[in-house]
Amino acid sequence: MLAGTSAISAAIAPVAETAQKVLISDAALLGLTKDKTYTLQNFMPSLADIPKQVNENDEWQKIAIVYINDEFGNVWAETIKADINSPKTVETFSFEKTATDYRTNALKVKQFAPDVVVVIGYGPALNQVLADLEFNKVDAPRIGYLSCTLPGVIGDVRYSLEGDFSYEYPLITAPDFKKWVGENGGGDNAFYTVAFENALLALTAVSETDGTALEALAYLKDKSIDGLWGKIKFNSDGVVNRELVLTEIINSQCIPVKS
Repeated sequence: MLAGTSAISAAIAPVAETAQKVLISDAALLGLTKDKTYTLQNFMPSLADIPKQVNENDEWQKIAIVYINDEFGNVWAETIKADINSPKTVETFSFEKTATDYRTNALKVKQFAPDVVVVIGYGPALNQVLADLEFNKVDAPRIGYLSCTLPGVIGDVRYSLEGDFSYEYPLITAPDFKKWVGENGGGDNAFYTVAFENALLALTAVSETDGTALEALAYLKDKSIDGLWGKIKFNSDGVVNRELVLTEIINSQCIPVKS
């Protein structure tokens, strides 16, 4: 089985365990595979490089972390905050998945006067937060993730991400994949692309084994498999953690920042 989004994956995973059938998810839900045998997760982006970038920039002394109030956002907000060196000052500001007005908290961010704002989130609420930060004239540079590949983020006319930073997937190494996507009416979108990769994983596991669930599961857990961004290897928790690339948004394009 292939599943997308956190809510659907969380609902289906117990069924997969009961039926003893392999489930491959592209959800960003932390803990999805905990205490599960048949559930695998290929999506999780690692944001561990963000505090490193903050620590290396002496001009960034006051850091605001604006994060979505779910397990993914809470864990990464705390991790990033803990890994930022003193005497830098860090303040955290959460938002709900259903947020349709963030102006009050955006004003609090402005009053904090940060040197840089780390924004962790996704979905319509993320766009609303970015719009309200702009409305309140929070002018500090922002560090986000997947701004160019999450649906509808960079193209929202309510704000501009020009000159901001975003952690993105590295360039796809699979030959002709982008050409194929373009010829079939698709575009850059992290969720759709990972879903496509998960389909390749499932088909590879079936073709390289006799097709039973246990054999496919063993193959996926034991092998390093060719994917769109290079080799895929599930860890002991059945999760693929993706190292992302720091980019700067220039002319609505995410351009990799050279180290």
